[in-house]
Amino acid sequence: MNYTYEIETLVPKGEYMTVKYSAEGFGDYFKSFNPKEFSEDHLRSLIEGFAPFVVEFWERSINHPDELVFTGSSSTAEAPVIEEIDFNYAPEIEPQPEFDPFTQRIEMNLIEHPMQETVGWTIIELTEEERATALENFDSYYRVQRNVLLSETDHWMMSDTPEPTQAQLDYRQALRDVPEQAEYPQNIVWPTKPE
Repeated sequence: MNYTYEIETLVPKGEYMTVKYSAEGFGDYFKSFNPKEFSEDHLRSLIEGFAPFVVEFWERSINHPDELVFTGSSSTAEAPVIEEIDFNYAPEIEPQPEFDPFTQRIEMNLIEHPMQETVGWTIIELTEEERATALENFDSYYRVQRNVLLSETDHWMMSDTPEPTQAQLDYRQALRDVPEQAEYPQNIVWPTKPE
């Protein structure tokens, strides 16, 4: 979604700034900030760092009714505590766990709270169709890799070079035979290039 923003108010002495976010087809969104630094890069970082929350609001608001009459009774309640959130903060991303790319895929978990300490991962089992696609993709990838290794030895076969050794010929044949290995492409034994 494309959006624009405009600084409406900027009061460095009061550590105060208001920004208007706009996007075609949506109402303007106003946000107040209390920056402690007033360099242009820092202000831009604050504004653009908050933009995903504005876009998410606009996307949610599509499903909201235009008007709503609240018929509930009135009551009193204790004022909620508003957390101070540093919009420049980013949680630490946990190391990616091991997974089998032939039968699984991995996704980074969503950030559920802006001040959470870490973000983890979820391993998802592939469907049969996804597994077949993964096998095709790995087959294509490893065939390209095999072809590159073969091309690196093409000079052995040139007429203006010494006759290739049996070890060189065996190496080239072993590369051609890689797709015929029993566990290809999940488990490949690459031949060792001779001197």
